Amino acid sequence: MKRLKIGRGAAGIQVQPDGARDYVACTPDDYVVIIDLNFLEVIGHIDAGKQLDGMAWVVRHTSSLRARQRRGGHDPGSRA
Repeated sequence: MKRLKIGRGAAGIQVQPDGARDYVACTPDDYVVIIDLNFLEVIGHIDAGKQLDGMAWVVRHTSSLRARQRRGGHDPGSRA
């Protein structure tokens, strides 16, 4: 166990699906801190704007996306 200085108001927490990193929203500081869970060290910050609230992890399933594209379906994530 290790105590890390990450910021104020650490509330929203999301763990990367493979368990390698943790993302913690520090609402009063307007950023998300990135923690390497293997070494228990802060490895970065993401500026998130004023009073961020809520985080979610989204996984894009590429195999089903490819199948939709072959059938002529639209990719909602594309910029085209």
